[in-house]
Amino acid sequence: MLFDLPAELTEHVVRQLNSQSELLRLGSACRQARAACKPHIFFDLRIQVGRESQNDRNMSILKSLSRGETDVAKFVHNLSIITNFPYRYTDAYNKTARTKARALEKMMKLIVSVILQFVSLNYFHCDLECSGGYKSPDVDIIVRALAKLPRLTSLSLDFGHGPFLLVPPYLTRSSLSQFRNLRSVEICGEASSYETVLGPLLANNPELTRLTIFGGQSALVTTLGEFQARYDIHNIPITSIFIRCSLDATIPQFLPHLRHLRIADINNAVIPADFWMALIHKGITLVTLLTDITTDALMAYLESYSGLEVLSLSPMNDHHAEAFYRRVLLHHSYSLRKLSIEIKSTGKWCIGPRALEVLSRCMKLVELNMPIYIIHQPGVVYDPRQGAVSALKTLSCSQSSCPPVQVYLQHILTLLPNLQKLYLRGPQPIEEYTSLCLQSAISHFRSDRLLDLEVSTDLWVYRAKREDDVYVLRCVGTWKVTRLPWRLW
Repeated sequence: MLFDLPAELTEHVVRQLNSQSELLRLGSACRQARAACKPHIFFDLRIQVGRESQNDRNMSILKSLSRGETDVAKFVHNLSIITNFPYRYTDAYNKTARTKARALEKMMKLIVSVILQFVSLNYFHCDLECSGGYKSPDVDIIVRALAKLPRLTSLSLDFGHGPFLLVPPYLTRSSLSQFRNLRSVEICGEASSYETVLGPLLANNPELTRLTIFGGQSALVTTLGEFQARYDIHNIPITSIFIRCSLDATIPQFLPHLRHLRIADINNAVIPADFWMALIHKGITLVTLLTDITTDALMAYLESYSGLEVLSLSPMNDHHAEAFYRRVLLHHSYSLRKLSIEIKSTGKWCIGPRALEVLSRCMKLVELNMPIYIIHQPGVVYDPRQGAVSALKTLSCSQSSCPPVQVYLQHILTLLPNLQKLYLRGPQPIEEYTSLCLQSAISHFRSDRLLDLEVSTDLWVYRAKREDDVYVLRCVGTWKVTRLPWRLW
């Protein structure tokens, strides 16, 4: 009986449950189980406010907290407040304006009355759309109360999307200057200037290492360089930066103050060449780089140093493929652990003899994501035992008895002994992309280590994962699972 289980064993059982529904079901069994499940059930609390979420159970939790009927706030580590209303400038939006104002007013009163009870809060997210009806005194009280929470280290603010948005006037420098222990800041929205938000946060949080900016206007990032003099910022400890908006010519002026930058995730952005040149000039070496554009300046930056560990590219054409395989990849062959190249066309970026030859030198590679839009050259195959491209007069990969993808799979598995995850992308399904291809390639790869293998096309994905001498093949189109014992392969 669960009543007789020791507290340690009950806690162990609770940790094995993955979904909140399972936790709620177990918690309803008895008082002992309920006490063990509470911290896990309320670890993440998401509150939705709006016409479609008037009966949100989490709003009732806030009411119970304000009345002193429960103490679950002390278990909450991540708190998110989401507004669920129609988009601006629509008939539905105008019809719900009063409902929105009333809902926000109730929510703000509840938050103001209970915010100090979240003593274990680590992460806080809130939608702060300018037309949301927030009242300045309430927001100021909430912001100042959040700053007093001793464990709050991550702050996320969403200012909404739409033209001509401005930073809300209730977010004053004096309020945001109260934060002293933040390690992660996320700013989302399309605004003309966030200087009043980012300035005090960067200036007063010496342990801030992660900065995320989502938006659509370059001015959002331009202000990074504008408040340097105002706040006397010279050495920002940021190590990770995530940007989803365009960068203009002023951003390189801010880079010298990011001397500790090691991780950069920049997508959906127009990146000026001066950005990469500034990184070279200041000697800033990234260990993780994720970007969706390839330029001459980017290739020059990657060639300027060695030590890159994670690289993700989404090239639009073959312009830089040859330089990447001939020079760039060699600079990081001794450190690269994860490589991802996303492209949806045939070309020089795809797996071929030259790519395999260079990849064979990346002995630390544990995860590889590459396209397999293969174009075979008659009379040319790759011999992994020799480590070079061999020209054969009578035999080509397309003429051999083995499917081309199978041959390349065998070469990859042979050349990269530490590989743990392999993702290959290809065109529409043909006969060579059947599970027989995977079976033959994996049977060639006999090792005790675990391998996650995924071969996908534009329409289908075949997965194979070893689990105690059993591979699981799945076709995404129908999600049928076939379990094949190792001895049958």
